Formats: sequence, C-alpha cells, structure tokens
Amino acid sequence: WLKFWWVMSAVHEGDHAVVVGVLALQGAFVEHVKRLSTILADSGCACEVRTPEQIRRCSALVIPGGESTTLCVVGQADGVEQALREFLATGKPVWGTCAGCIVLSKSLVEPNGTVSSQLKSFGRTLGAVDVETIRNAFGRQLGSFEGTLKHPSGDQPWDGHKGIFIRAPAIKKVVGADVEVLATVQHPRFEDPLIAAVEQGSILLTTFHPELTDDLAIHRYFVERFLDLGKLPKKARLS
Repeated sequence: WLKFWWVMSAVHEGDHAVVVGVLALQGAFVEHVKRLSTILADSGCACEVRTPEQIRRCSALVIPGGESTTLCVVGQADGVEQALREFLATGKPVWGTCAGCIVLSKSLVEPNGTVSSQLKSFGRTLGAVDVETIRNAFGRQLGSFEGTLKHPSGDQPWDGHKGIFIRAPAIKKVVGADVEVLATVQHPRFEDPLIAAVEQGSILLTTFHPELTDDLAIHRYFVERFLDLGKLPKKARLS
C-alpha cells in the first residue's frame, strides 16, 4: 500500500503521466511490474494494485496469469470484479495474460467442448472480448510447453518470438468482427494452429506468459500500441 500511495502521489503532482497497474491478487504480477517499469522509464510507472480504489486511479491495467478460479473467488469477495467492470467501461487499455485472458473472454469451454465449469460456478466472465476460449486447452501442468508465435501475415512485431504456455488456455474462435488475431501457436495435439493473442478495441489478450522471458517485445507492444506514448527508448531485453 505504501508503494502505491507513493506512486499515486507522484501522479497527482505531475511526475508521471501514465500509471500501469498490475492486478496483484495472485500470479506473476511482480514480473510484469519489473518489465513494464523497464520499458516506461521516465514516461510513466508500473505498480501493483489490489483494491477497487487503486484500480480506478490507473491509466491502464494488466490482469496477469495464475489461477483463474482463484481470481474469480477473490475478485468477487473484495469488490474487485465490479471495479474491473467499471474500468473496462471507461475504455482504458487492459491486457489479460493466461488467466487474465480467461476472465476477459466472452465465453469459455472445456477441452471437450462443454460449457466451462468456471462459468457454472461463477455465472459469468468479464466478457470484454468477443472470443470463445478453451480453459486448460493443452492439459494440466505437465502439458506446459514453449512455442513459437506466428502472425497470420508474418508482419507482426513479435512474430517468431517465444511463448511460454503454462496450463494455458487457447482462443478457440473469434466471434466479433473487430477482433484482430495477432498470433497463433502450433501444438502437436491439434491439427491446426491455435489463436494465442488477439486485440479488440483497447484490450489485448495473450494466452501465454510473456513476463516469464527476458524478451520485452510484447510488453513494449502493449505500452506503445495502447498508451499513446510513441516510440520509447529501445531496450529489447530485460537487464
């Protein structure tokens, strides 16, 4: 809390124009903050957020990977879910990775095609992006893998980069006309490539964990694409 208070005091005084909050209820939030801070440098700051008030005061938000069911339980209990819905309604940028992708998807299914047990338990997702997502698409923890990201036309800034998929979802299909597919990944269990990243409006979804590599390309994409900061000083990898 003290760290957040210091950051928000700096924002109030005009020292930082941009604050990227990383939802710190569970998952790899520390790694996201470190990478975003490296990229933003003097253009803004990144910090952990846990409460509705902290969420409301951010310029952009990252919902990290972890356990999506835990995220739903904690979020509903602490009023975070409603704060997230209100934040999404403002149109500010949001990025969901892995579990974050799951809770931001319009609909969820299990690998066998049935309605997700998470939907049965909690009734709804945040439903912000018009995609249908498969929970645990590649199996449990032992099914985790590294894959090469591919863009449909091969010209996306992080085409060819590595993606780390840990008990990961996969985006089964796009159900909205304005959803852009940014990356796919091939897996031996599936005949066709699966969608690994999309964007719709001001929202980015990735089914993998870019925060677990030293490659900053995808964090840089989020900052430059959605925060209107232009091209920032180039730093390709984490020190």
